[in-house]
Amino acid sequence: MAMNRSSALPYRGLGVLGSRRWIIWLPWLTLALLVPGSAEASIVGWEEIGPEGYRVSMIAVAPSCPDTILVKTDGDNYLMRTTDGGATWEGVPDITWYICALTFDPSDPMIAYCVSRGAVHKSVDAGEHWTTLTENIGAQSVVVDPGESRRIFAGTMSWEYVPRSVYFSPDRGTTWTRIGIDPEVGDGSSYVSDIALDPSDTNVVYAATMINFTGPDHAVWKTTDFGQDWAPLAPFGEWPYSMTDVSHLCMDPGDPGFLVAAAGPRGNGPFYVITDGGASENVRANVGVEETGAEGVSIFSLASSPRNPATLIAMADPDYSYQNHMYLSFDMAGRWQPFLSGSIGRAVFDHSARVLYATSSGVKRSVHDGAPDLVYSASAVDDTAGGNGIPEAGETFRLFVTIQNQGDRSSDIQGVITCDDVFVQILSNTAQYGVLEFGEYGETLSPYELYVDPCREDGPILL
Repeated sequence: MAMNRSSALPYRGLGVLGSRRWIIWLPWLTLALLVPGSAEASIVGWEEIGPEGYRVSMIAVAPSCPDTILVKTDGDNYLMRTTDGGATWEGVPDITWYICALTFDPSDPMIAYCVSRGAVHKSVDAGEHWTTLTENIGAQSVVVDPGESRRIFAGTMSWEYVPRSVYFSPDRGTTWTRIGIDPEVGDGSSYVSDIALDPSDTNVVYAATMINFTGPDHAVWKTTDFGQDWAPLAPFGEWPYSMTDVSHLCMDPGDPGFLVAAAGPRGNGPFYVITDGGASENVRANVGVEETGAEGVSIFSLASSPRNPATLIAMADPDYSYQNHMYLSFDMAGRWQPFLSGSIGRAVFDHSARVLYATSSGVKRSVHDGAPDLVYSASAVDDTAGGNGIPEAGETFRLFVTIQNQGDRSSDIQGVITCDDVFVQILSNTAQYGVLEFGEYGETLSPYELYVDPCREDGPILL
């Protein structure tokens, strides 16, 4: 069986209210798809879920229990929680000062981790009570291995007692081992802001760093032997125009060598893309978010959708005016589009693909309101007889079409194809796509089937 697959950004055709016509030009086939959707990516409904009157600056949502939410606030209660989707909130007295990281165990909604006052804390009751796992090691970040949640990593700052470091726990925080980065104590001017883990090789760890001065440094470090040796990735530009700050890392689980690095305040970003794990110094600079300018853009929030890791949401502060910009990418930072702007803070996805973002008066969450935005993504031909993946005269072939939902939840999606070519007979013109969440891709559950008359000349087929 031969399948010829084509994948590209769609060419926009004429758009009308409630539908969109997509024209996709391929060497052997032209598809004119009419699908529901609006002209822009659209999560159009939002609900305010509290805590009312509190400025929120950090959000963590429990996996499989999206109504359990932890937030960092700038009010009297630094950490607050809800277990009913925001109907009621309560302060957490155990954590009340200097929270700089907050996350849940991706496999257990009852286990959460927090970095406060330079120490790592753990909760086993969804954030209601906390115990300290480490003394003050200057911790600034904490990451749970998504493939094996017993493995915990903490990033620390360089200060008078310890050098800038990555600490590792193999047992959910019971024991800890330092695995790098710096061999000696520094001057308190840099820290590990984020950590990315290769799901295919547990010895490979990436560490993003931030600095608090204007001298040169390396933004991303990598170890391939679990901390015995660390090496900086290729400089992201030449100093003084190099990227010295990286606030966040996002890895493509299907291609662990592909990482998106988000610039911090001195990052000269906004984004850099590492395509091969840094092996060939192949780093692309200033990717996307052109509307904010190419240099000096601080990305203070970057998250991927749990349903489709290629769907990213980022928060940018281009001019430190607190008029921040929210951007979406559906192709792992290949292209960004503006989404929201205003006095808004960090944004995350919950495990039902809803977006939550922080505001000066609580949290807003997207509402599933049935407004999909379906776009063409790829197609493939199965022509078992010809075997070359191209529909030709005298052949019966099956057509698979992949679409993506760039809007809200869409269910019971049905595709129908037509063809005015008298030499082409459609044997099966209808295909089902099931349910697609925000950012998800879907291929036809059963393919379309067509027959090409032997008398037809070779050339594109318009569907």
